[in-house]
This record gives sequence, structure tokens and C-alpha cells, in this order.
Amino acid sequence: MTKNGTALIFLIILWITGPLTAFGAPREYVEYAKGFSVEQRSNYTLLHVHPPGETSELEVSYVLIPRERENISEIKREIGPDPHLQIVRTPVQRLIPLSTTFLPPLVWLDAEEALVAVDNPKHIYSQSLRRRVQEKDLPQVGNGPTLNLEMVVRLQPAVVMANVTQGAWNVVPKLRQAGVPVILNSDYLETTPLGRAEWIKFIGLLLGRGEAAEERFNRVAERYKKLQQLVEQNLQSEDSRPRVVLNRPMNGRWVVPGGNGYMARFLEDAGGAYVWAETEQSSSLVLDVEEVFVRALRADFWLHQYGISSMPQLLNADQRLARIRAVAKGNVINNDARMSSAGSNDFFESGPYQPHLILSDLISIFHPELLPKHSLYYYRYVE
Repeated sequence: MTKNGTALIFLIILWITGPLTAFGAPREYVEYAKGFSVEQRSNYTLLHVHPPGETSELEVSYVLIPRERENISEIKREIGPDPHLQIVRTPVQRLIPLSTTFLPPLVWLDAEEALVAVDNPKHIYSQSLRRRVQEKDLPQVGNGPTLNLEMVVRLQPAVVMANVTQGAWNVVPKLRQAGVPVILNSDYLETTPLGRAEWIKFIGLLLGRGEAAEERFNRVAERYKKLQQLVEQNLQSEDSRPRVVLNRPMNGRWVVPGGNGYMARFLEDAGGAYVWAETEQSSSLVLDVEEVFVRALRADFWLHQYGISSMPQLLNADQRLARIRAVAKGNVINNDARMSSAGSNDFFESGPYQPHLILSDLISIFHPELLPKHSLYYYRYVE
């Protein structure tokens, strides 16, 4: 066979299978996230949402069709009248996100013009987004029990992006009943930092910025993995991992993350020993204060005292907390270093997409000798 013939066959294979890695396997667009997947077809993209740990009733797929493709009758015939398939024209031009966590990609991917309303501007940390909301006089539509459905319908959004949730905060049925297109986002159900961060690709595809989102995520993932390697190479034994407790008691209960959850993975990758690491749950554990207190006593570090700004405020809530080793060592740390005057916390807004910064903070806290030049970004010591 001639060289030209060989090249032609290779191009045909490439056209059929898509981009190839160095090992000859099709490149996967989604690597870490468990809650969504992507199928690239010749004329459209299938974006599947399958929330981790949830029932199949919440699974849905979106048919992303480029806006410049005017005649889509052939695509409609191909996909058929499947109730689980929803057509979305991309890039989405009128978006209402019902969570501040969905907002950072709009800024980073230069797609802020798609924003037509927000749930509550007071919840937004980003100065540029708050300024845009004010300058464009974007309406507030609320969320959950406070959702202003009439306003949403009047705004005629291309899509409303909502969390997969239950109870009074599940606005999806009423939106669908009103004929409003809904995009389900289950990023917060991911159990790994890179899995959650990868949802920027999900939003990027909807905004017509898939490649830019992938490039940004790849840079974040590379930095995260290098930090993981730094910890692995320098920890000599399990004894070098400080014991860590999370959250604080409230209303007679102490809610802590499960041992297979998102924050537990952060602590492990940062070289910490989470005191509830042996539990198999990925969801939160609701425990008696006394049960957690016994383990918390020997904790070297205490993170995430939500709603607490100072040590006197923390100890006034329960004097027994002064007996925790982390308190005596001055190792009480909160994730509220970046708070707006209205009380919004950037840890929950941009943090999910920047796990390398969270991990850098945690490594610097647990093992300062590994990152001697690092300045805390999301975290601060409580005084």
C-alpha cells in the first residue's frame, strides 16, 4: 500500500472514532466526574446527566445543537420523541442559574452576556458579576420556596440551570410544568475535588466554550496532581499525618462529612488524617455532639466552624470546645478568608472549580514545610 493510501485510511479511522490518544484509544472528554458524560455525534452533542447515588428517575440527556445549524428536522427524526431527550441550542444565550456555584465559568469563559437573572445578588461574591447585575439591572428570581415563577416565565430564558435536589428546594417540577426548559446540574454530589471541578466542562459545552473549559480544567487538574505527588513523596509514615476534625456542633448535633466524600478526599490528598475517614458514606453524617467530641479532643487541626468569626464567639457557644487539642495549639481554621460584605463566601462559589488552591491551602496548613512560600487563599486562622 502507498503512503497516501495509508494516510487516507488513518484519516477515515480518525473521522469515525474521534481524536486519539498516544495509545490509540478515543479521548474521553469527561475523566473524573461521575455525574455527567458526553457523546459526540456528527451533527450534535449528547450531554447526559446521571447524578451519582441518585435514582434513574433523575437521569436526563440534552441534545446540544449549534445555533448556526438552522434545519434540525433531520436531528429530531433521528432522536425521536424520547421524553428524556431535551434539545438545547448552543451557545445558550439566555441563562438563569439558580446557584452561585454556576456563575464563575461565565466569567472565566467570557460568557457573562448569557446571564439574564440571578437567584439572589447578595449571594454572589464575584465583584465583576455583582457589578454586571447592578449595571444591567438583572432581576432577582429567588430559588426553592422563594422562586418567582411568574418572573422566570416572563424573562423567557433559553434554560434555567438548577441543582438536583429534593423537598421544597426542588423547583424542577414547577418549572417544567410552566414550560420553562431546565438543565439539571449535580456537581455538588461529586465525591472528588477533580470530579466536581470538571463540571466547568458541562457549563462550557452549554455556553459554546467547550474547548476553553477543557483547557482551563486541564491546567487545574495538572496542578492538583502535582500537589498530590508532592505530599505522597514527602510523607514518611501515617504518623506524619495530623488528625483533623471538621465543622462544629449546632442544635445538639454535629454534622460531619462522610469518609468517602468530597472534603475527606481533600484532607487525604493534603496529608491529613480525617477522624471519620473509616466511614463508607459519601454523604454527611448527623451525629451526637458527644460522639464527635470524643474523637475531636485529640484533633491537631479543626476546620470549618461555619458562622463563627472569632475564638471567643466559638468558645461562648460551648466551653467544652476549649478542651480540643487544636484549640490549645492555635490550629482552629475557617474557610471564610474570602467573604463579601453581604456574607457570601467565595469558597463555595469559585472554590469548587479551583481545587488546586484549596489543596495548596490545606497542605500549607498541615505541612507548611512543603509549601513555604504559599499564602492562604480560602482559609484563615481563627483568632
